[in-house]
Amino acid sequence: MKPFDMPTLIFRLRQLAQPQIVPISFHIEQHRQNLEKEVIKQMSMLGVPAHYKGFIYLREAIVMAVENSAIMDRMTKGLYPAIADKCNTSSHQVERAIRHAVEATWTKGNLKMIDELFAYTVDMEKGKPTNSSFIARLADQVRVKNRAG
Repeated sequence: MKPFDMPTLIFRLRQLAQPQIVPISFHIEQHRQNLEKEVIKQMSMLGVPAHYKGFIYLREAIVMAVENSAIMDRMTKGLYPAIADKCNTSSHQVERAIRHAVEATWTKGNLKMIDELFAYTVDMEKGKPTNSSFIARLADQVRVKNRAG
């Protein structure tokens, strides 16, 4: 903008000419966004209802499980409270909303995709998978897709 002083102009030009160092946090955030996109894609292909609150919690749970598989060992003491803190709710509500989304997916979702993904991990006669097995299976699927793609 006019008026300007010459030292400031030279300083700004030098800033533009120097190669920019992209902060590591940018790469981490970009990786997380790509991971979230893949999780949403997998969930949508299964038929998880996007308008359910459990969709948001499931997305977060699957992303956390992909980033740190050890969190699956402590669902009620680790995963649910972490999601609850992030979403300003209780861990009980997180667990219940995820269960509701899994039930809805199991009864109304894409049966072909459900069969392909869960055929060997869930006994079809016993019913739907547990929250932890649903999250773990989708997290594995996303890990495979990320390695392949």
